[in-house]
Amino acid sequence: MKQRTKLILIVSCVAVVLCGATAIGLALAQHYKTPDSTASKTLAQENGTSNESSESASGLGITGTSTQAGPGTNKAGSAAASPKGSSVGSAGSASGGTSNSSSSAPGASGSNSSGGGATKPNKTTPAPAPAPVPKPATVSISASCRTVLSNMGNLKASKKSIVPSSGVILGKQSVTLQEGDTVFSVLQRACKAAGVSLEYSQMPGYGSAYIKGIGNLNEFDCGPRSGWVYSVNGTYTSTGCSKYVLKAGDVVAFRYTCNGGADVGASGAR
Repeated sequence: MKQRTKLILIVSCVAVVLCGATAIGLALAQHYKTPDSTASKTLAQENGTSNESSESASGLGITGTSTQAGPGTNKAGSAAASPKGSSVGSAGSASGGTSNSSSSAPGASGSNSSGGGATKPNKTTPAPAPAPVPKPATVSISASCRTVLSNMGNLKASKKSIVPSSGVILGKQSVTLQEGDTVFSVLQRACKAAGVSLEYSQMPGYGSAYIKGIGNLNEFDCGPRSGWVYSVNGTYTSTGCSKYVLKAGDVVAFRYTCNGGADVGASGAR
């Protein structure tokens, strides 16, 4: 009975030893088994001598990190992706390089560092300014009797009340010039506009109108050599007033003379 018991114990120990050896063999076989996906790794990587640093995927917001479990073990790569996800383990762009990157993964965005600048808006050509409206051509005309003020003793008594103290009968008037206007036609329009009386006559053989009176002051009212003379641009002339054709900008002045034109600088004008 004792021998049988001893034999059973020996058989049991042998079985335990065989089972232990089988387990150890399986463990060693599993430990040194190389997966197909890592068959291309270099010897240095299998021995755990590689030293990888984490790289950030430029422009994708992804950081890849590499960990080591120790010599002879497989290294597992992990990547922290952006909230919307991205490719695991994607490599970052080389520092200082110019890159074109794109990704079809959700949440990833592509960038092109060589993109062109913003397009300038087309310039709008301003509309040409309207041509200025030309001002109408004008002439100016006036009439005065200042010489009478120093010859009141020769003035007819009936005319003393009509002579203004300023000696101005027709103040300077600007008249729009019409085609063919003469000194006489302009004087007519100016006197009518100012309400000043005008007396004239057509002299036979003279071919022009003759001014007898302006503002009721007539020739010979202040002496035998008194009457009206006119100048254009400061120059007196003996040309009949209805024959003198004016041009734009001319200045016409009628003056009453008490001495045949000598007292107004127009000797021989009458």
